[in-house]
Amino acid sequence: MIKQLNKKEKRLLLFLLLILLYAVFDVITNFDDYKRAYTGGEEETAVTEETDADTLAAQPETVERVRKLPYRPGVWEQDPFRSQPNVPVVIPVAGGKNGVVQPQISLRLQAISVGASGAVALINGMLVQEGDRIHGYRVVRIEPDRVILESGQQRRVLEMP
Repeated sequence: MIKQLNKKEKRLLLFLLLILLYAVFDVITNFDDYKRAYTGGEEETAVTEETDADTLAAQPETVERVRKLPYRPGVWEQDPFRSQPNVPVVIPVAGGKNGVVQPQISLRLQAISVGASGAVALINGMLVQEGDRIHGYRVVRIEPDRVILESGQQRRVLEMP
């Protein structure tokens, strides 16, 4: 059959075989991405931030409820992950039981996105919605420029820098 093809048809066949070979190679090397795209599966990714050992010891992992937030193009009014200027974080100290001084957990509001589907905030690298808990605080309300947190009788307001 190949002997019956003219020179132009042989070149076209070779070109198509090269494209097919590239497609097979691409699928093999990116199989997980294709699988996730066609099955609608989403992987949870953890956002981490470098801290020193003392800070990590004082801040145990306290996110109590994790929820997947699907990506919906056109729903977000602004990019909640846009870079913010580096703002120094001050950790105040408060008196604890029996006069023992314990450091107060530093909470840094990094981004807020309010849209028709609800509001989310990025605090210390973790995405939260109203009702979620982070470092012992419950997210009471997310407004366009601030987040209100509550822990027992204590209330904290985090404002955008």
